[in-house]
Amino acid sequence: MIHLIDSNVYIMESKLLTRSFGNDILIAASARELGAIILTENSEDFSIIASVLDIQFVEPFLRN
Repeated sequence: MIHLIDSNVYIMESKLLTRSFGNDILIAASARELGAIILTENSEDFSIIASVLDIQFVEPFLRN
């Protein structure tokens, strides 16, 4: 969750305390080493990780 403090200052609650975010970091690091693109429905966490680690991720799409 992001809280607006001033017009350009944001504070993000730490996700580092959650096990799932830690696992997402491991997935991202592994994908980066392999040169793979991550397919995920969890774009919120991977956007945070992508801001500090050079990774690529996409959300899945549905076929009708």
